[in-house]
Amino acid sequence: MINGMKITRDCYTPLPDLGLIQVTGPDAASFLQTQLTNEVLKQPESQAAWNGYCQPKGRLLASFLVWKNGETVYLSLARELAAATAKRLGLYVLRAKAKVTDVSAGWRAFGCLEPLKSASFDQPPMRCESLTLAASEPGFSLSLPVALGAERRLIWTPETYAAQLEQELASRSEACAPNVWALSQIHASIAHIEPATVEKFVPQMVNYELIGGVSFKKGCYPGQEVVARSQYLGKLKRRMFLGRIANTSTLIRAGVDVTSPGATEPVGMVVNAADNGLGGMDLLFETTLSAAHATLLVDGQHISLLPLPYELPSETATV
Repeated sequence: MINGMKITRDCYTPLPDLGLIQVTGPDAASFLQTQLTNEVLKQPESQAAWNGYCQPKGRLLASFLVWKNGETVYLSLARELAAATAKRLGLYVLRAKAKVTDVSAGWRAFGCLEPLKSASFDQPPMRCESLTLAASEPGFSLSLPVALGAERRLIWTPETYAAQLEQELASRSEACAPNVWALSQIHASIAHIEPATVEKFVPQMVNYELIGGVSFKKGCYPGQEVVARSQYLGKLKRRMFLGRIANTSTLIRAGVDVTSPGATEPVGMVVNAADNGLGGMDLLFETTLSAAHATLLVDGQHISLLPLPYELPSETATV
């Protein structure tokens, strides 16, 4: 299914680790506008966008893929974070006509990958601002940036329709392991906040503004002052990179320290990781800019840098 780090056949996989928050009511979008890092009010219903939720010190509590449907806004995120995130958001609704609900139990997510039929794999993946949303009956199908030589779709459907949808997917594609989808997300270099990385990163540390997940023109939100200061005062000294650990049986997880020989303290942290099907693991990791060109290790194993699918600012560029 993966040959030379490219998807070779249509495949799909259930994504039980994803959860879904639903915010409903006439003030749903305006309420989220005051809470999240990206535009919600100006976001068209025809598009989905990356977004983040920070605590007052600007550290990410959760990351989302967000889309709107009428007076309802949907937030797709790590399932383990859904209940706590919905509860926290709900505390700030106050007089807004909006209701925040963790609806993960009533919905199912599937990831679909289809090999590109043209040479467009050699071109940069589409920017995350151009994510598109297509309503289906019932549910939603969202186009995500290209990775592993494949077009990618995230499908959310009500639990009552999930079995029928899975049968339809199985009739025209092969089932693949969830790690294949996770690997595609890593090669798209889109950070996914997990329980082990809650409150660990300011959005720019995981390149969130580079994928269109932060707006610097909107109003205030929790942590906005720190995020803006990092952007405009040049205080950000850390970035996220894409790397590979070859020939390892060690299971690398989010939250594991990145070290460097001679350094007395960890120099970074694993953001996301997945089995790469080549005997090793590929990972997104955050580190200091000064350490990015040094020898980097995870559990004593060397990290080889891979090129990101988007450009870092010139002063931080590598590989």
